[in-house]
Amino acid sequence: MKVAKIMVLGMVLLGIIGGTAFAQRVPLTIRASEGPAQVILSGRMIGMANPQLRVQIAPGTYNLLVRKPGLPEFRQKINVGSSGLTVQATLGATAKSSPPPPPPEPEPEPKPEPKPKPQPKPDPEPAPIPAQQEDSQPANQGVPVRFYWHAADTADIYINGRPIKTFNPNYETRRDEAPLDPFEMEGNIKNGDIITVGTRRGGSYGFMMVAVNRAGKLVLKTDRNWKWYEPATENVWFQPQAFQRSNNRQTVGVNPSPWGKQNDLVDEFGSDVKAIYSPDSSDRTAHLYYKVSLADSVSSNSRDQRSSSAAPEDSGEYERLEIGETVTVEMRPGSQTEFKYEFSADRKGDYKITAYQNSGGFFDDSEAVLYDQGGTQIAAPSASEVGNGYRVRLSKGTYRLHIKHMGGPATGMTRVEF
Repeated sequence: MKVAKIMVLGMVLLGIIGGTAFAQRVPLTIRASEGPAQVILSGRMIGMANPQLRVQIAPGTYNLLVRKPGLPEFRQKINVGSSGLTVQATLGATAKSSPPPPPPEPEPEPKPEPKPKPQPKPDPEPAPIPAQQEDSQPANQGVPVRFYWHAADTADIYINGRPIKTFNPNYETRRDEAPLDPFEMEGNIKNGDIITVGTRRGGSYGFMMVAVNRAGKLVLKTDRNWKWYEPATENVWFQPQAFQRSNNRQTVGVNPSPWGKQNDLVDEFGSDVKAIYSPDSSDRTAHLYYKVSLADSVSSNSRDQRSSSAAPEDSGEYERLEIGETVTVEMRPGSQTEFKYEFSADRKGDYKITAYQNSGGFFDDSEAVLYDQGGTQIAAPSASEVGNGYRVRLSKGTYRLHIKHMGGPATGMTRVEF
């Protein structure tokens, strides 16, 4: 009798344990009307539906969000039962989610087709496009590349609002990745692509990234042409529009001493690759922006192959400076570095050029020389004049500004205002 009771009890326990184990994961299938689309479940990104995503999850109630840039989002609260669930996510319209749909209605009996009428002779096909026209804009078609990146501590990378890989959890809460080797992956970029990066600092700071084409040439790098911005809405910081809508945009800050593993990228790809961050290096997080220009990258590669005797004015080594934009750089102790900027005066009038260094609340002088686009010197204000804001009357056109910061450790600042 006791043996029978023990056997019955064992079978009950086995059924409970087995039932619990087998009920832990069930299939959830998301079918997006437009792919690829991000699938976010209760605040956590679980993958991309292109157009379908199938995952195994625990039964329960979840908040589902499916989104693709440029289309209205699909949001719905779903109940995943023991047999799983399939959701048809129609972006841009109200969609229904349900278990698998009912079987289709029987097809009607086919009707006899009418006798075809004689068709007129078709017009001759147009002549094919010559090969040189097909290749006239190769850069716009995009190029296959291999990305390499490293951050102290973490970074999430998006291109045109889409992550280049799954970042989970996000950069704000993910564990420190600074001790790891640089990440790498295959991808594709083209002119006009928008790269946005969210990054977090730890004991050190800075985000570094390069892209190399199949010929081994550098076509993208982090440098002072990138921008820092403060997004108006944090939860959509990665969208290209977030930069345009920001009321606070500046040139990135640069860490003059890249951290640890980032020196591997500098050793392989050159000192022009910079560890970039917020202009205020004490910020816990930073948001970075870059609009891809493959032509600029090709020019950069060409500069590396030129003779060192080439004139600076002809080398294209000028960083673009927008009117009203403040550029900051970090200076090493005892350093003396010349920075070259190019800006456009869009109207005739008085412009103010300011440049100085700030070291612990003390302000030091910097040197400045202003040229027109042809290389003719226009002004060379004294260090005191440019430190307090030197005013000069300019005609409409493009100008080049050479700023020399001396000393350090300090933060060098340059600004042109109308």
